[in-house]
Amino acid sequence: MNGVDLNALANRLRTRRVELGLSQESLAERAQINQSTVSLLERGDQTPTLNSLIQLTQALDISMDWLLSITDELKFTDRETDLDPVEKEALGIIRSVDHQYRSRLVQLMKLIVEFRRFEG
Repeated sequence: MNGVDLNALANRLRTRRVELGLSQESLAERAQINQSTVSLLERGDQTPTLNSLIQLTQALDISMDWLLSITDELKFTDRETDLDPVEKEALGIIRSVDHQYRSRLVQLMKLIVEFRRFEG
């Protein structure tokens, strides 16, 4: 990844992780990458792979443009504009937990929907 300012990326990555109250280990778990990768990236000692960038932006709920210092907008503002308040609340709950637990929540939601079909 030529042209990536590793120090700026490191600073933004660390800043966002701390804002969310995450340890390097918990961020690594959420992003499904190694904790050593998070550490190296936060020190600016490693160039991120495309996969690690995608995983980190999803885990931190940020735009890749922000992480790469292309923009100062932390998130894309139009990503959730079509959601109603209940959908936004559900999405917030899902995003508040690690990826493994997210899968369990989705499975539970599917079971609830399936159960409702049998009730009606």
